[in-house]
Amino acid sequence: MSLFSTLDENHKRDMSQPHYYLEMLGVAPAYQGQGIGSLLLQPVLKQADTEGLPCYLQTTTEKAVRFYQKHGFEVLRTVELPKGGSQLWTMKRSPKQVISQL
Repeated sequence: MSLFSTLDENHKRDMSQPHYYLEMLGVAPAYQGQGIGSLLLQPVLKQADTEGLPCYLQTTTEKAVRFYQKHGFEVLRTVELPKGGSQLWTMKRSPKQVISQL
């Protein structure tokens, strides 16, 4: 339960305004690097941009940090997980301005 407590504590500390919380995204290792993760992520980012809301997530791998940075996320904090666990990165993406097409 300490992992979930850590996730919850950081989420509350990092984000006080309304936002999208991207809780889980995964692609099987055999299919990574083919753009599938980006395709899964795009509809959520588009909706968040339309609503003018930031997106927030937490991840435990450096590879995922690099992936999300390519999509406009910035690292808010790096946390050592309890009991000698790995690291946790909290990340936020501010909404992009949507240009209306008339």
